[in-house]
Amino acid sequence: MQRLKRLTDDILDVTRIEGNKLLLKKESICIWDLLYSILKEFEQSLNSSNNKDIKLNLYFRNIELDAIISADRNRIIQVVSNLINNSIKFISKENENDGVAGIINLIVEKTKLNSKDKKDIDYISNNIIISIKDNGQGIDAEIFPRLFTKFASKSFQGTGLGLYISKNIVEAHGGKIWAKNNENGKGATFSFSLPFDNK
Repeated sequence: MQRLKRLTDDILDVTRIEGNKLLLKKESICIWDLLYSILKEFEQSLNSSNNKDIKLNLYFRNIELDAIISADRNRIIQVVSNLINNSIKFISKENENDGVAGIINLIVEKTKLNSKDKKDIDYISNNIIISIKDNGQGIDAEIFPRLFTKFASKSFQGTGLGLYISKNIVEAHGGKIWAKNNENGKGATFSFSLPFDNK
């Protein structure tokens, strides 16, 4: 039943995206409070499902804990939740056999990125980057080139729409989303940027 609801919600979001009707309700949000509450919900969910071998961590780098962003709260929750759910899905079963816990690190940092304005003029803008790094199976080479397109998945657990929807939500906020396999060969890191006006 829950999977059917998620599929229905995802299809509605795709319809909004393709009809240019993905509207944002921006508000001032303390990014630490938002992410901390998301992690707590996931921890409770993992504990209740007896999936206690996955550890969730939150790190802030070069950014104040009380930093405020202007964003659509529910949509940012949707993006972060999609990415964490993907990590949980692909945490390697080998970790259990090796006695190594699955680890998902949520990392927030402030940086300057090259951006373009509406007239396509280059400029440097302040951004925050939110990264979800795991020690799971990593991104399949076959999927990588179309990672953020519709139905790009080899898993039967999801709809194959989450990353496509997340990409469009992030870009509607004026940000970018990308992914890479970790250099140590274990797991992947998904990152997205959001404009950040705090000096």
